Amino acid sequence: MQKILDTLPSSTCLTDEHTAEMIGFVEAITPSQIKGWVVSDQPSAIELSLVFNNIVQPVLATWHKRADVDAQFKHSAHAEVGFIFDIPFALTRIFMLALQENQPINVYANGCPLNMTDNLVHTRLLKKHVHKSPKLSNVLVCIGAQKAGTSWLFQNLTKDERFAKCMFAKEVHYFDHLYKNSPHLNNWRAVHFLKVCQGDKDKLKQLTPFISAMLADDASLLKALIEDADGLSPALARRIGLLTKKINDAWYVDLLRTTKQRKYALDITPEYALIGEAGFTHMKSITENLKIIFILREPSERAWSSLLQGKKNEEGGINAFLMRYGKDIDYLFNACTKMSDISLRNDYLLTLEDLEKAGLLNQVLIKFYDDIVANPAQLMHAIYDFIDLPLASTELFADTLHQRIHATQKTKIPAELQYRLKAHYQTMLNEITTRYVTLPDAWFIK
Repeated sequence: MQKILDTLPSSTCLTDEHTAEMIGFVEAITPSQIKGWVVSDQPSAIELSLVFNNIVQPVLATWHKRADVDAQFKHSAHAEVGFIFDIPFALTRIFMLALQENQPINVYANGCPLNMTDNLVHTRLLKKHVHKSPKLSNVLVCIGAQKAGTSWLFQNLTKDERFAKCMFAKEVHYFDHLYKNSPHLNNWRAVHFLKVCQGDKDKLKQLTPFISAMLADDASLLKALIEDADGLSPALARRIGLLTKKINDAWYVDLLRTTKQRKYALDITPEYALIGEAGFTHMKSITENLKIIFILREPSERAWSSLLQGKKNEEGGINAFLMRYGKDIDYLFNACTKMSDISLRNDYLLTLEDLEKAGLLNQVLIKFYDDIVANPAQLMHAIYDFIDLPLASTELFADTLHQRIHATQKTKIPAELQYRLKAHYQTMLNEITTRYVTLPDAWFIK
Protein backbone atom coordinates (compact mmCIF):
# COMPACT_ATOMS: atom_id res chain seq x y z
CA MET A 1 0.00 0.00 0.00
CA GLN A 2 2.81 2.44 0.89
CA LYS A 3 4.46 1.93 -2.50
CA ILE A 4 1.18 2.69 -4.25
CA LEU A 5 0.73 5.91 -2.28
CA ASP A 6 4.29 7.03 -3.01
CA THR A 7 3.75 6.81 -6.76
CA LEU A 8 0.22 8.23 -6.87
CA PRO A 9 0.20 11.70 -8.50
CA SER A 10 -2.13 14.49 -7.43
CA SER A 11 -5.40 14.74 -9.38
CA THR A 12 -7.81 17.57 -10.04
CA CYS A 13 -11.58 17.34 -10.37
CA LEU A 14 -13.28 20.34 -11.96
CA THR A 15 -16.75 21.30 -10.79
CA ASP A 16 -19.06 24.15 -11.75
CA GLU A 17 -18.18 26.13 -8.63
CA HIS A 18 -14.47 25.64 -8.05
CA THR A 19 -11.46 23.50 -8.66
CA ALA A 20 -11.12 20.89 -5.94
CA GLU A 21 -8.29 18.48 -5.39
CA MET A 22 -9.83 15.01 -5.18
CA ILE A 23 -7.78 11.81 -4.96
CA GLY A 24 -9.17 8.36 -4.35
CA PHE A 25 -8.99 4.69 -5.08
CA VAL A 26 -11.32 1.65 -4.98
CA GLU A 27 -9.36 -1.15 -3.34
CA ALA A 28 -11.82 -4.05 -3.22
CA ILE A 29 -15.07 -5.05 -4.89
CA THR A 30 -16.98 -8.10 -3.66
CA PRO A 31 -20.53 -9.22 -4.47
CA SER A 32 -21.70 -7.54 -1.26
CA GLN A 33 -19.30 -4.66 -0.49
CA ILE A 34 -16.96 -2.05 -1.96
CA LYS A 35 -13.99 -0.59 -0.04
CA GLY A 36 -11.59 2.25 -0.74
CA TRP A 37 -10.54 5.76 0.20
CA VAL A 38 -10.83 9.32 -1.05
CA VAL A 39 -9.32 12.61 0.10
CA SER A 40 -10.33 16.17 -0.77
CA ASP A 41 -9.11 19.65 0.11
CA GLN A 42 -12.69 20.87 0.34
CA PRO A 43 -14.63 20.68 3.67
CA SER A 44 -17.95 19.86 1.98
CA ALA A 45 -19.30 16.35 2.47
CA ILE A 46 -18.11 13.66 0.07
CA GLU A 47 -21.03 11.88 -1.57
CA LEU A 48 -20.44 8.50 -3.21
CA SER A 49 -22.35 6.94 -6.10
CA LEU A 50 -22.14 3.44 -7.55
CA VAL A 51 -22.36 3.37 -11.34
CA PHE A 52 -22.81 0.26 -13.46
CA ASN A 53 -25.04 -1.03 -16.24
CA ASN A 54 -26.28 2.55 -16.86
CA ILE A 55 -27.54 2.72 -13.28
CA VAL A 56 -26.48 5.57 -11.00
CA GLN A 57 -27.12 4.65 -7.36
CA PRO A 58 -26.21 7.04 -4.50
CA VAL A 59 -24.82 5.02 -1.59
CA LEU A 60 -24.40 5.59 2.14
CA ALA A 61 -20.86 4.75 3.17
CA THR A 62 -19.32 4.11 6.56
CA TRP A 63 -16.22 6.29 6.91
CA HIS A 64 -13.14 5.49 9.04
CA LYS A 65 -9.62 6.76 9.64
CA ARG A 66 -6.74 5.60 7.43
CA ALA A 67 -3.32 6.31 8.94
CA ASP A 68 -1.52 5.15 5.77
CA VAL A 69 -3.46 7.62 3.62
CA ASP A 70 -3.22 10.45 6.17
CA ALA A 71 0.58 10.15 6.20
CA GLN A 72 0.67 11.03 2.51
CA PHE A 73 -2.07 13.64 2.26
CA LYS A 74 -1.79 16.19 5.07
CA HIS A 75 -3.94 18.66 3.14
CA SER A 76 -7.11 16.58 3.37
CA ALA A 77 -10.04 18.43 4.92
CA HIS A 78 -11.54 15.19 6.24
CA ALA A 79 -10.41 13.20 9.29
CA GLU A 80 -11.97 9.97 8.04
CA VAL A 81 -11.07 9.14 4.45
CA GLY A 82 -11.55 5.36 4.27
CA PHE A 83 -14.94 4.15 3.15
CA ILE A 84 -16.90 0.92 2.95
CA PHE A 85 -20.44 0.43 1.73
CA ASP A 86 -22.77 -2.50 1.15
CA ILE A 87 -24.31 -3.13 -2.25
CA PRO A 88 -27.99 -2.06 -1.95
CA PHE A 89 -30.13 -5.16 -1.57
CA ALA A 90 -32.39 -4.22 -4.49
CA LEU A 91 -29.36 -4.14 -6.80
CA THR A 92 -27.63 -7.36 -5.72
CA ARG A 93 -29.01 -9.47 -8.56
CA ILE A 94 -28.00 -7.16 -11.41
CA PHE A 95 -24.74 -6.27 -9.63
CA MET A 96 -23.79 -9.96 -9.52
CA LEU A 97 -24.55 -10.24 -13.22
CA ALA A 98 -22.37 -7.19 -13.90
CA LEU A 99 -19.50 -8.82 -12.01
CA GLN A 100 -19.93 -12.12 -13.82
CA GLU A 101 -20.03 -10.42 -17.22
CA ASN A 102 -17.05 -8.14 -16.42
CA GLN A 103 -19.11 -5.01 -17.00
CA PRO A 104 -17.53 -1.70 -15.94
CA ILE A 105 -18.23 -0.89 -12.30
CA ASN A 106 -17.31 2.56 -11.03
CA VAL A 107 -17.51 4.58 -7.86
CA TYR A 108 -17.87 8.36 -8.09
CA ALA A 109 -17.03 10.86 -5.34
CA ASN A 110 -18.86 14.18 -5.79
CA GLY A 111 -19.14 13.41 -9.50
CA CYS A 112 -15.51 12.35 -9.96
CA PRO A 113 -14.63 8.75 -10.88
CA LEU A 114 -12.24 7.05 -8.45
CA ASN A 115 -9.30 5.14 -9.89
CA MET A 116 -9.97 1.46 -10.54
CA THR A 117 -7.26 0.58 -13.10
CA ASP A 118 -5.24 -2.61 -12.78
CA ASN A 119 -1.85 -0.84 -12.66
CA LEU A 120 -3.08 1.52 -9.92
CA VAL A 121 -1.89 4.62 -11.77
CA HIS A 122 -4.17 7.56 -10.99
CA THR A 123 -5.27 9.80 -13.87
CA ARG A 124 -6.59 13.35 -13.86
CA LEU A 125 -10.28 13.52 -13.00
CA LEU A 126 -11.71 16.01 -15.46
CA LYS A 127 -15.37 16.90 -15.72
CA LYS A 128 -15.52 15.76 -19.32
CA HIS A 129 -14.82 12.23 -18.05
CA VAL A 130 -17.55 12.28 -15.41
CA HIS A 131 -20.29 9.75 -16.07
CA LYS A 132 -23.44 11.57 -17.14
CA SER A 133 -26.59 9.62 -16.62
CA PRO A 134 -29.35 10.39 -19.14
CA LYS A 135 -32.13 12.40 -17.54
CA LEU A 136 -35.71 13.40 -18.15
CA SER A 137 -36.55 17.04 -17.50
CA ASN A 138 -40.19 17.13 -16.31
CA VAL A 139 -41.68 13.82 -15.18
CA LEU A 140 -45.08 12.98 -13.70
CA VAL A 141 -45.24 9.48 -12.22
CA CYS A 142 -48.32 7.90 -10.67
CA ILE A 143 -47.38 5.06 -8.33
CA GLY A 144 -50.86 3.75 -7.58
CA ALA A 145 -52.57 2.50 -5.68
CA GLN A 146 -53.84 -0.33 -7.89
CA LYS A 147 -57.63 -0.25 -8.35
CA ALA A 148 -57.64 3.38 -7.21
CA GLY A 149 -58.41 5.19 -10.45
CA THR A 150 -55.03 5.14 -12.18
CA SER A 151 -56.58 4.08 -15.51
CA TRP A 152 -59.02 6.98 -15.19
CA LEU A 153 -56.10 9.32 -14.61
CA PHE A 154 -54.23 7.96 -17.65
CA GLN A 155 -57.33 8.22 -19.85
CA ASN A 156 -57.75 11.90 -18.99
CA LEU A 157 -54.17 13.15 -18.88
CA THR A 158 -53.18 11.54 -22.18
CA LYS A 159 -55.80 13.67 -23.93
CA ASP A 160 -53.52 16.60 -23.18
CA GLU A 161 -50.84 16.74 -25.88
CA ARG A 162 -48.38 18.33 -23.46
CA PHE A 163 -47.73 14.88 -21.97
CA ALA A 164 -45.27 12.41 -23.53
CA LYS A 165 -46.22 8.80 -22.88
CA CYS A 166 -45.11 5.30 -23.77
CA MET A 167 -46.50 4.57 -27.24
CA PHE A 168 -47.06 0.90 -26.43
CA ALA A 169 -48.66 0.61 -23.01
CA LYS A 170 -50.20 2.62 -20.18
CA GLU A 171 -47.79 1.20 -17.61
CA VAL A 172 -44.08 1.26 -18.43
CA HIS A 173 -42.96 -0.98 -15.51
CA TYR A 174 -39.32 0.12 -15.82
CA PHE A 175 -38.50 0.42 -12.12
CA ASP A 176 -40.36 -2.69 -10.98
CA HIS A 177 -38.53 -4.51 -13.80
CA LEU A 178 -35.26 -3.50 -12.10
CA TYR A 179 -36.21 -3.70 -8.44
CA LYS A 180 -38.95 -6.36 -8.26
CA ASN A 181 -37.92 -8.58 -11.18
CA SER A 182 -41.36 -7.94 -12.65
CA PRO A 183 -42.16 -9.61 -16.01
CA HIS A 184 -44.57 -6.92 -17.22
CA LEU A 185 -42.13 -4.79 -19.20
CA ASN A 186 -40.71 -7.69 -21.20
CA ASN A 187 -44.23 -9.04 -21.73
CA TRP A 188 -45.54 -5.89 -23.39
CA ARG A 189 -42.36 -5.52 -25.44
CA ALA A 190 -42.78 -9.05 -26.81
CA VAL A 191 -46.49 -8.55 -27.52
CA HIS A 192 -45.93 -5.32 -29.43
CA PHE A 193 -42.99 -6.69 -31.38
CA LEU A 194 -45.25 -9.51 -32.57
CA LYS A 195 -47.92 -6.96 -33.47
CA VAL A 196 -45.43 -5.12 -35.68
CA CYS A 197 -44.77 -8.34 -37.62
CA GLN A 198 -48.26 -9.85 -37.42
CA GLY A 199 -49.49 -11.26 -40.69
CA ASP A 200 -46.45 -10.00 -42.63
CA LYS A 201 -43.91 -12.73 -43.37
CA ASP A 202 -41.69 -10.36 -45.36
CA LYS A 203 -41.52 -7.92 -42.47
CA LEU A 204 -40.81 -10.72 -40.01
CA LYS A 205 -37.96 -11.91 -42.22
CA GLN A 206 -36.67 -8.35 -42.46
CA LEU A 207 -36.71 -7.95 -38.69
CA THR A 208 -35.11 -11.31 -37.84
CA PRO A 209 -31.60 -9.74 -37.56
CA PHE A 210 -33.00 -7.36 -34.92
CA ILE A 211 -34.26 -10.30 -32.87
CA SER A 212 -30.88 -12.05 -33.19
CA ALA A 213 -28.99 -8.94 -32.09
CA MET A 214 -31.36 -8.48 -29.14
CA LEU A 215 -31.00 -12.09 -27.99
CA ALA A 216 -27.21 -11.82 -28.34
CA ASP A 217 -27.30 -8.58 -26.31
CA ASP A 218 -25.21 -6.95 -29.06
CA ALA A 219 -25.99 -3.25 -28.62
CA SER A 220 -23.59 -2.02 -31.30
CA LEU A 221 -25.00 -4.41 -33.93
CA LEU A 222 -28.55 -3.48 -32.97
CA LYS A 223 -27.75 0.22 -33.31
CA ALA A 224 -26.16 -0.35 -36.72
CA LEU A 225 -29.18 -2.35 -37.90
CA ILE A 226 -31.57 0.41 -36.85
CA GLU A 227 -29.50 3.16 -38.45
CA ASP A 228 -28.80 1.33 -41.73
CA ALA A 229 -31.99 -0.68 -42.20
CA ASP A 230 -33.29 -0.42 -45.76
CA GLY A 231 -37.02 -0.15 -46.18
CA LEU A 232 -37.74 0.86 -42.58
CA SER A 233 -39.39 4.22 -42.10
CA PRO A 234 -37.91 6.41 -39.31
CA ALA A 235 -41.08 5.84 -37.28
CA LEU A 236 -40.89 2.05 -37.63
CA ALA A 237 -37.15 2.07 -36.93
CA ARG A 238 -37.81 3.96 -33.69
CA ARG A 239 -40.53 1.50 -32.66
CA ILE A 240 -38.27 -1.46 -33.38
CA GLY A 241 -35.46 0.19 -31.43
CA LEU A 242 -37.64 0.77 -28.36
CA LEU A 243 -38.89 -2.81 -28.48
CA THR A 244 -35.48 -4.45 -28.87
CA LYS A 245 -32.81 -2.25 -27.29
CA LYS A 246 -31.22 -3.05 -23.94
CA ILE A 247 -33.37 -1.91 -21.02
CA ASN A 248 -31.52 0.80 -19.09
CA ASP A 249 -31.84 4.45 -18.11
CA ALA A 250 -31.02 5.65 -21.62
CA TRP A 251 -33.82 3.46 -23.00
CA TYR A 252 -36.32 4.78 -20.43
CA VAL A 253 -35.40 8.40 -21.17
CA ASP A 254 -35.74 7.77 -24.90
CA LEU A 255 -39.09 6.04 -24.44
CA LEU A 256 -40.58 9.07 -22.63
CA ARG A 257 -38.53 11.85 -24.20
CA THR A 258 -40.09 15.28 -24.01
CA THR A 259 -40.22 18.05 -26.61
CA LYS A 260 -41.20 21.71 -26.66
CA GLN A 261 -44.79 20.61 -27.22
CA ARG A 262 -44.72 17.57 -24.94
CA LYS A 263 -43.42 19.19 -21.77
CA TYR A 264 -44.06 16.39 -19.26
CA ALA A 265 -43.14 12.72 -19.44
CA LEU A 266 -45.99 10.60 -18.06
CA ASP A 267 -45.55 7.18 -16.45
CA ILE A 268 -48.54 5.70 -14.62
CA THR A 269 -47.43 2.38 -13.14
CA PRO A 270 -49.10 1.34 -9.85
CA GLU A 271 -46.46 -1.37 -9.36
CA TYR A 272 -43.95 1.37 -8.51
CA ALA A 273 -45.49 1.57 -5.04
CA LEU A 274 -43.48 -1.57 -4.25
CA ILE A 275 -40.01 -0.60 -5.57
CA GLY A 276 -38.68 0.52 -2.20
CA GLU A 277 -36.26 3.26 -1.20
CA ALA A 278 -33.63 2.13 -3.73
CA GLY A 279 -36.13 2.25 -6.58
CA PHE A 280 -37.35 5.72 -5.67
CA THR A 281 -33.76 6.96 -5.25
CA HIS A 282 -32.97 5.65 -8.74
CA MET A 283 -36.09 7.33 -10.13
CA LYS A 284 -34.98 10.61 -8.56
CA SER A 285 -31.46 10.29 -9.98
CA ILE A 286 -32.57 10.25 -13.63
CA THR A 287 -35.13 13.05 -13.41
CA GLU A 288 -34.59 16.77 -13.01
CA ASN A 289 -38.12 17.76 -12.04
CA LEU A 290 -39.92 14.72 -10.64
CA LYS A 291 -43.54 14.88 -9.48
CA ILE A 292 -45.26 11.83 -8.00
CA ILE A 293 -48.99 11.21 -7.55
CA PHE A 294 -50.09 8.61 -5.02
CA ILE A 295 -53.85 7.95 -5.09
CA LEU A 296 -55.04 6.06 -2.02
CA ARG A 297 -58.25 4.08 -1.75
CA GLU A 298 -59.92 2.90 1.44
CA PRO A 299 -57.97 -0.35 1.92
CA SER A 300 -60.88 -2.73 2.58
CA GLU A 301 -62.60 -1.62 -0.64
CA ARG A 302 -59.33 -1.70 -2.58
CA ALA A 303 -58.51 -5.22 -1.34
CA TRP A 304 -62.00 -6.47 -2.25
CA SER A 305 -61.83 -4.92 -5.73
CA SER A 306 -58.36 -6.36 -6.29
CA LEU A 307 -59.46 -9.83 -5.15
CA LEU A 308 -62.39 -9.84 -7.59
CA GLN A 309 -60.25 -8.42 -10.39
CA GLY A 310 -57.99 -11.43 -10.09
CA LYS A 311 -60.96 -13.80 -10.59
CA LYS A 312 -62.31 -12.20 -13.79
CA ASN A 313 -60.34 -14.46 -16.13
CA GLU A 314 -60.73 -17.67 -14.15
CA GLU A 315 -63.27 -20.29 -15.19
CA GLY A 316 -66.73 -18.97 -14.38
CA GLY A 317 -65.33 -15.54 -13.54
CA ILE A 318 -66.33 -13.51 -10.51
CA ASN A 319 -69.79 -15.04 -10.20
CA ALA A 320 -68.40 -18.58 -9.91
CA PHE A 321 -65.91 -17.42 -7.29
CA LEU A 322 -68.62 -15.74 -5.21
CA MET A 323 -70.90 -18.76 -5.48
CA ARG A 324 -68.14 -20.88 -3.93
CA TYR A 325 -66.57 -18.52 -1.39
CA GLY A 326 -68.93 -15.54 -1.06
CA LYS A 327 -70.14 -16.54 2.41
CA ASP A 328 -66.82 -17.85 3.73
CA ILE A 329 -65.67 -14.69 5.50
CA ASP A 330 -62.58 -16.34 6.99
CA TYR A 331 -61.40 -17.41 3.54
CA LEU A 332 -62.10 -13.98 2.04
CA PHE A 333 -60.35 -12.19 4.91
CA ASN A 334 -57.24 -14.36 4.58
CA ALA A 335 -57.23 -13.86 0.81
CA CYS A 336 -57.37 -10.08 1.23
CA THR A 337 -54.71 -9.88 3.94
CA LYS A 338 -52.28 -12.71 3.18
CA MET A 339 -52.10 -12.90 -0.62
CA SER A 340 -48.96 -10.86 -1.26
CA ASP A 341 -50.25 -9.30 -4.47
CA ILE A 342 -53.14 -7.77 -2.50
CA SER A 343 -51.66 -7.15 0.95
CA LEU A 344 -48.43 -5.49 -0.21
CA ARG A 345 -50.33 -3.06 -2.41
CA ASN A 346 -52.40 -2.07 0.62
CA ASP A 347 -49.33 -1.17 2.66
CA TYR A 348 -49.53 2.56 1.95
CA LEU A 349 -47.44 3.31 5.03
CA LEU A 350 -44.47 1.33 3.73
CA THR A 351 -44.58 3.18 0.39
CA LEU A 352 -44.74 6.57 2.13
CA GLU A 353 -41.81 5.64 4.37
CA ASP A 354 -39.77 4.59 1.33
CA LEU A 355 -40.56 7.88 -0.39
CA GLU A 356 -39.51 9.73 2.76
CA LYS A 357 -36.21 7.84 2.98
CA ALA A 358 -35.53 8.70 -0.67
CA GLY A 359 -36.09 12.40 0.11
CA LEU A 360 -39.14 12.67 -2.14
CA LEU A 361 -42.05 13.49 0.17
CA ASN A 362 -42.10 17.16 -0.86
CA GLN A 363 -42.50 16.01 -4.47
CA VAL A 364 -45.51 13.80 -3.80
CA LEU A 365 -49.19 14.70 -4.19
CA ILE A 366 -51.39 12.38 -2.12
CA LYS A 367 -55.00 12.18 -3.24
CA PHE A 368 -57.89 9.79 -2.65
CA TYR A 369 -60.08 7.61 -4.82
CA ASP A 370 -62.98 9.38 -3.09
CA ASP A 371 -61.91 12.59 -4.89
CA ILE A 372 -62.39 10.93 -8.29
CA VAL A 373 -65.89 9.83 -7.32
CA ALA A 374 -66.99 13.05 -5.61
CA ASN A 375 -65.31 15.83 -7.61
CA PRO A 376 -63.08 14.73 -10.51
CA ALA A 377 -62.83 18.25 -11.96
CA GLN A 378 -61.40 19.56 -8.69
CA LEU A 379 -58.89 16.70 -8.63
CA MET A 380 -57.69 17.58 -12.14
CA HIS A 381 -57.23 21.20 -11.04
CA ALA A 382 -55.12 20.01 -8.08
CA ILE A 383 -52.92 17.85 -10.33
CA TYR A 384 -52.22 20.64 -12.81
CA ASP A 385 -51.46 23.07 -9.95
CA PHE A 386 -49.10 20.47 -8.48
CA ILE A 387 -47.04 20.21 -11.67
CA ASP A 388 -47.28 23.97 -12.33
CA LEU A 389 -48.92 23.52 -15.72
CA PRO A 390 -51.93 25.58 -16.86
CA LEU A 391 -55.07 23.47 -16.79
CA ALA A 392 -56.17 22.20 -20.19
CA SER A 393 -59.66 23.16 -21.29
CA THR A 394 -62.24 21.25 -19.26
CA GLU A 395 -63.98 20.47 -22.56
CA LEU A 396 -61.04 18.19 -23.32
CA PHE A 397 -62.14 15.85 -20.53
CA ALA A 398 -65.90 16.22 -21.03
CA ASP A 399 -66.57 12.62 -22.08
CA THR A 400 -64.16 10.86 -19.68
CA LEU A 401 -64.10 12.93 -16.50
CA HIS A 402 -67.01 10.99 -14.98
CA GLN A 403 -66.30 7.70 -16.74
CA ARG A 404 -65.17 4.57 -14.90
CA ILE A 405 -62.24 2.90 -16.65
CA HIS A 406 -61.55 -0.86 -16.26
CA ALA A 407 -64.02 -1.00 -13.38
CA THR A 408 -64.39 -4.34 -11.62
CA GLN A 409 -67.86 -5.90 -11.65
CA LYS A 410 -70.00 -4.05 -9.11
CA THR A 411 -70.28 -6.42 -6.15
CA LYS A 412 -70.78 -5.06 -2.66
CA ILE A 413 -68.27 -6.23 -0.09
CA PRO A 414 -69.91 -8.34 2.68
CA ALA A 415 -70.47 -6.17 5.76
CA GLU A 416 -68.69 -8.55 8.15
CA LEU A 417 -65.66 -8.79 5.86
CA GLN A 418 -65.46 -5.02 5.52
CA TYR A 419 -65.59 -4.54 9.29
CA ARG A 420 -62.81 -7.08 9.86
CA LEU A 421 -60.65 -5.53 7.12
CA LYS A 422 -61.18 -2.02 8.47
CA ALA A 423 -60.16 -3.19 11.93
CA HIS A 424 -57.11 -4.86 10.39
CA TYR A 425 -55.94 -1.59 8.80
CA GLN A 426 -56.79 0.86 11.61
CA THR A 427 -53.26 0.97 13.05
CA MET A 428 -51.72 1.73 9.65
CA LEU A 429 -54.31 4.39 8.85
CA ASN A 430 -53.80 6.10 12.22
CA GLU A 431 -50.04 6.14 11.61
CA ILE A 432 -50.48 7.67 8.14
CA THR A 433 -52.80 10.36 9.53
CA THR A 434 -50.34 11.17 12.30
CA ARG A 435 -47.24 11.34 10.10
CA TYR A 436 -48.25 12.13 6.53
CA VAL A 437 -51.79 13.12 5.54
CA THR A 438 -55.26 13.33 7.04
CA LEU A 439 -57.33 10.47 5.69
CA PRO A 440 -61.12 10.60 5.07
CA ASP A 441 -63.24 9.96 8.17
CA ALA A 442 -65.15 7.22 6.36
CA TRP A 443 -62.04 5.05 6.31
CA PHE A 444 -62.07 4.65 10.10
CA ILE A 445 -64.31 2.56 12.34
CA LYS A 446 -66.68 4.83 14.19
